Amino acid sequence: MRQPYRQSGLTIFEVLIALSIFALIGLASFRILGSVIDAKNIATEHSNTLGQVQKSLFILERDLEQMIRRDIRVAGKKDAASYLQVNSGKYKLEFTRGGWKNPLQLSRSSLQRVAYGIGPHPHTNDNSSPHFEDKREYLLRYYWQGLDRTQATRLIIQPLLSDVTNMKVGVLSKKGKHTQWPSADQKRAGSSKSSSSRAKKTSETRPIAVEFTFTHKELGELSRLYRIN
Repeated sequence: MRQPYRQSGLTIFEVLIALSIFALIGLASFRILGSVIDAKNIATEHSNTLGQVQKSLFILERDLEQMIRRDIRVAGKKDAASYLQVNSGKYKLEFTRGGWKNPLQLSRSSLQRVAYGIGPHPHTNDNSSPHFEDKREYLLRYYWQGLDRTQATRLIIQPLLSDVTNMKVGVLSKKGKHTQWPSADQKRAGSSKSSSSRAKKTSETRPIAVEFTFTHKELGELSRLYRIN
């Protein structure tokens, strides 16, 4: 006699175990995928920040490479402002540079007066700007449309890098490092009666390099040394 036919299949308990395994695999996959996406976003943000830092330092290096020994006149001041000023005025770093391109053939000099400092974004008070009420500090580049400045000379402000909390500038000469320029020795050399003595002292205190240091909120303190002519 034939054995009675028995239908085979999974029990409810086995189905629940299988569903639990698939649920754990899905949860683990979701967490791994989320971690990968977060890591990619962090890497992208870090890469963008490094790109902005490199671009800012490139602009500064380009300016310093073209420094020109040309003092300027400023309206309301008796003495000429030195071609290089460090911590001796409104800005941490200010100097005269050449090579200002003029593709539109405007009536202006190829020399340019530039300065660097930190401060709020220039559009922080403009309610139509995406930087309205921006509380971050920026590395700023300033330049004037005229070399010898009058009250009417327009100042242009270029924000280079955000989240900069501190900035220090020093000058290196044969006599060492100076936290202020023009240095006291150079000022004494300029007021010396003897032309030979003045030339000797000026040569000894001629700037060789500019040390530029700033602190970034994410990257910490960064320092660069730029040789100048």
